[in-house]
Amino acid sequence: MGRVHKLSLLLVIPALAAIHAASISALIAMNSAWSLNMAQRLSFNNADVAYAQAEFYRFSDSQKSLDHWLAASELRPEWPYYQLGALDAEVRLGVDDQGFQQRLQRILVMAPHERGLDAGLFELALLRWDSMTTEQKLIIAGKLNDTPRKNLTFALQIAEQVQKKDLICGIVSPKRTRGLCY
Repeated sequence: MGRVHKLSLLLVIPALAAIHAASISALIAMNSAWSLNMAQRLSFNNADVAYAQAEFYRFSDSQKSLDHWLAASELRPEWPYYQLGALDAEVRLGVDDQGFQQRLQRILVMAPHERGLDAGLFELALLRWDSMTTEQKLIIAGKLNDTPRKNLTFALQIAEQVQKKDLICGIVSPKRTRGLCY
């Protein structure tokens, strides 16, 4: 093979990779069962595809959602958002207290200061407050006292829905809850 042909081949391979990546992205953006299954077939161990599938099935099939969250977690084991998604699916499936505590603990250890997790973490913690260990409750209380006001407002809305607003208003600094409690 001549030098020109080798150079041409070196230019074609990245172009084909870019076309493949664009195709996967387009299929994910279509957000249908067919397009996500096709994206999965065309890609190899792609956490973004598993994430899109997990989100797609979140409200219609919690077990499928969980399966995809776990697949994404295997591909990116240090990514706490996939663990939070798995916890959400497990809560929907009625995970027992021990399973809830273990997954929650993994998230709290993995990303103790990740603010992007706060809203989802607060929602699940409030839904399963009585399932948490004392230590986990203290960590969540600390996060509630330190989270941006937008997240605190969201947490109080969820707390009201699950009859835990008095509890949250009692553990969060009155200075932080001014105008939100009572």
